[in-house]
Amino acid sequence: MHISINILIQRLLLIFLSVLILSACEDKTLDKKQVSPQTSQIITQDIKPTPIAVLQDYSQTNFEVLDFAQRDYKGVSSLAVVLSVPLDTSVDIQSFFVLERKDGKKVDGAWILSEDGKEVFFKNIKAEKDYLLTIYNNLPAINTKTLTEVYKKTIKTKAIDASVSFAHNGGILPLSQSKGLPIYSMNTAHIDVDFHRVKADKLTEFLQEWRNYNQVHTYRLQRYTELSDFVYSARFDLDIEKNKREKIILPVNSIDELSPSGIYIAMMKTAGQYDYSQAVTYFIRSDIGMHVRRYPGQLDVYLRSLKSGASLADIQVSLLDGDNQVLTQASSDSLGRLSFSTKLDKAYLLLAHTENKQQMSLVKLSDPALDLSEF
Repeated sequence: MHISINILIQRLLLIFLSVLILSACEDKTLDKKQVSPQTSQIITQDIKPTPIAVLQDYSQTNFEVLDFAQRDYKGVSSLAVVLSVPLDTSVDIQSFFVLERKDGKKVDGAWILSEDGKEVFFKNIKAEKDYLLTIYNNLPAINTKTLTEVYKKTIKTKAIDASVSFAHNGGILPLSQSKGLPIYSMNTAHIDVDFHRVKADKLTEFLQEWRNYNQVHTYRLQRYTELSDFVYSARFDLDIEKNKREKIILPVNSIDELSPSGIYIAMMKTAGQYDYSQAVTYFIRSDIGMHVRRYPGQLDVYLRSLKSGASLADIQVSLLDGDNQVLTQASSDSLGRLSFSTKLDKAYLLLAHTENKQQMSLVKLSDPALDLSEF
């Protein structure tokens, strides 16, 4: 009987331990279930492939040079080598690449490896020059393979013409909180810009004749000057990197002649050059922001300050036809709202201004409306 009691006690202990183990297992399972599938997926996506996984991807891939050409690297014209397998990043690659000029002299500069390790860039090049690239065959790839032979190839770089253009073709340049007038420049260090303000009685005529061309020929420039008054001219010195297309902001906010509200035409050319065409844009200086909604038989207008976002009351808004004639007028209420429901078929331009006419803004109704269905 004594033996039976011991056996019974042992069995009870085993059952108790089994229950504890099962309970612990259940707790771990619950911990896993507490992680939602969405969270688990996000964590998995954030895990980057290990070097072993990358090595497996390219384990059977031959290591070779796929292409050597002139390409753009972060806005700079560069020479690019494209490889079939990522390079071994634990090894300094500089000694494996040699770039020489036509006279045999080595070109100073560093080779830049892309994030995926399959492209190598060299930025210190000149336009319309002959170069010889040598890549030594012991260059190591991530799969431990090397080139089967020394790679040699010559290339002549393309001509990189100097250019300058406006970044936008028409738009509002707020009187406050605006950095300035944006332009793009490539190998152009000095520019001359003439500014004209469109005459108040020539607004619709100017907008009708405006063409969305970045470069405008002399005969059309002359026509624009007939519709405007010359107000200011300036030379701007641009601090730019060679052979790189850069966006520059012209600091026009500090120019007093451009502070009055209105439509301005900017005509830009490279300093010291006199071509048959120039870069041209127009911009509106204003603090009045207009939002227009067009419905069948009705036009709703909402006016707000571009500086503060506050509604603008007592702003006079006119509907003008193509001959600059006023069709109808209205003033905004305390919430900056107003509507038009007549003579909409002849309306060409929506012109808003303060009572003292110190501020003005406009919307060309013939321009395509913003499709809000995707927002």
